[in-house]
Amino acid sequence: MSGGGRLRTVLSIAISGGLLAYLYTEYFAEASALEINWGVLAAGAAVSLAINYGFGAYKWDLVLRLHGIRLARWDMVRIWIGIFSLGFVFPFHTGHLLFVRAVQKCGGVSFSLGLRAMVFDKGLNILAALLLVVAGQLLLPAESSLSHPLILVGASAPLLMFLFLDLGAVAERLPQSWTRVRGGLDGMHLDLGVVQKAKLLLISGVYQSTDIISAVAAGMAILPGCDVALLAGSFPLVMFVSYVPAAFQGLGTREALSVLWLTGAFSEAQAATLGFLVSMVDYALPAACGVGCVAFTVRAVSTRLER
Repeated sequence: MSGGGRLRTVLSIAISGGLLAYLYTEYFAEASALEINWGVLAAGAAVSLAINYGFGAYKWDLVLRLHGIRLARWDMVRIWIGIFSLGFVFPFHTGHLLFVRAVQKCGGVSFSLGLRAMVFDKGLNILAALLLVVAGQLLLPAESSLSHPLILVGASAPLLMFLFLDLGAVAERLPQSWTRVRGGLDGMHLDLGVVQKAKLLLISGVYQSTDIISAVAAGMAILPGCDVALLAGSFPLVMFVSYVPAAFQGLGTREALSVLWLTGAFSEAQAATLGFLVSMVDYALPAACGVGCVAFTVRAVSTRLER
């Protein structure tokens, strides 16, 4: 890791630690007195884990095949699960570059092709998060402070571009100095029809919905009878903004945004606890459960697996 990379890592951990420490001192007394229905939370965690592992592996396998890459299914699943652990430890999702290396070794393809598939997959995840934001806007009551036409339009525009425009052609028309924008648009270009693109978006939307499922389960566990529609409509914005690579894996950011945006339906302590439970259920739990596949993933990176 370069000096700049180490500095970003330290800063991200400091931001997460600072936010969590502040929330702990402000709300710990009230949060510790909350009665949580652990059965409801466990059910939500089981659904979230199944989607993260099973549906996530299915989506990734589909993306690989669209790029002409084929891996043995069981090898691919174990590598995918192992990346949850490695991706959680490495900042800014750099652990996923190990997945690219594993794909290169196991699939016998170039690193650049594996990287292109990864860029496409990550782009799909961002678009799917925007799709959930759009769905959330439609769920929110008009009087909600998070319901705004600009949010709906801003989230819809990239989705429409992906569905109906040739992003490769768009990238070619941009100035050469816009290197990252051109590279991102070109990475999202595949010769697919609108129906195929819509199918990919829906599949990715199901995969990304684990944050919402975890949030609804946590909300119901903390406050039985909570407004599920309001929570499901609001949390996609929390999820999307927490993806900004400032804090370590969104820790602290997710909890602070929950306090900021969910206090219409929950107390501040309840909202902070909800955000923390989502971090544990949808991020820490898959990482912990994936530890058993880490050795296999690392071996896949270092040597080509036997067929």
